[in-house]
Amino acid sequence: MAVLVLAVPLVTAGRIEGLFLALLPLTAIASFEAVQPLAGAMQQRQASYAAAGRLYEILDAPPAVRDPVRPLAPPAAHAVEMRGLRFRYGPDGPLVLDGFGLSVPAGACVALAGPSGAGKTTVLHLLLRFWEQEAGEIRVGGRDIRACRADDVRRLVGVVPQQPYLFNGTLRDNLLLARGDATDAQLAAASRRAHLEAFIASLPRGYDTLVGENGLKLSGGERQRLALARVILKDAPIVLLDEATANLDERTEAEVVRTLAGFLAGRTAVIVSHRPALLRLATRVVPLVPPAGR
Repeated sequence: MAVLVLAVPLVTAGRIEGLFLALLPLTAIASFEAVQPLAGAMQQRQASYAAAGRLYEILDAPPAVRDPVRPLAPPAAHAVEMRGLRFRYGPDGPLVLDGFGLSVPAGACVALAGPSGAGKTTVLHLLLRFWEQEAGEIRVGGRDIRACRADDVRRLVGVVPQQPYLFNGTLRDNLLLARGDATDAQLAAASRRAHLEAFIASLPRGYDTLVGENGLKLSGGERQRLALARVILKDAPIVLLDEATANLDERTEAEVVRTLAGFLAGRTAVIVSHRPALLRLATRVVPLVPPAGR
C-alpha cells in the first residue's frame, strides 16, 4: 500500500510509465521473502547454541577410563577373573560392588543372579572398560585389562545389552557395526542363526529397510534378535548376555536359546537374566547381593 501511494503520483506526473505501477508492489512483496526466514533463523540460532554447549560439555569431560601410556597387546587367552571389585557411580554415592569376585574359565558359561540393582549389569560394564573400578582387578587371559587399550579389550567381547541401541539407518547398517567387511552371505547366516531371516525376508526392502531412531520401527523382540545377530557376526571369543531374551515370546526364546547353546560352545560367556531358559545355558550360577547398607 505504501509503494502504491508513492507510485501513483509519479505515474500521474509522467515520471514513470504506468506499466511499472503493477511491478513495484510485486517487487516490494518479493523482497519480504528474502527476510521472512530471519525470525526463524534467530530461533534456530539459539537452539543450535544450546545444543553446541551440551556437545562441548561432553567433549570436554574427562574420560571415565584412560588408556595406559604404553599399552600391552590384548590377551591371547580368554579366561575372565575378577578379584575384590569395589565400585560406586559417584565419589559420594553408595557402593554398588564391594569386594566382588568372579572366575570364568576359558570356554565356560557362568550366570549372575540377584535382585534388580544388585550390580549385575555393572559387572559387565566394568569388564567392557566403560568405567574404572575403585579397587580390585579384572584379568582376561591372566592380564589386567587396565594394562591394555580399552578398544583392544572391547574387540574381544560381543554383547547383547538389555536395551540394544540401534542407529537411524538400515538393518544392514546396524549389522555392519559388528563387522564392517561382512558379506551379504555372512549377514544372512548371522540373521538366520538369530531367527531374524524370515522377518527380514518379509520386508519389501529387506536389509535396506530403515529401522528409525533407536529402532523405533522394530518391536522389542526384533531389536534384541538384531543385537544377537550382531554378536554372532562379530564372532568374539567372550560373550556377554544381559537379559538377551527379555522381550521374546516363549517359542522364539526357545529357538534363540537353542542357537545360543551352539554358538557359545568354546566361548567364555557371562549371562545376566531372570529367564530360566537362558540361565540353563550356564554351568554355574553366581549369586550377587547388594553391599550392606544399600
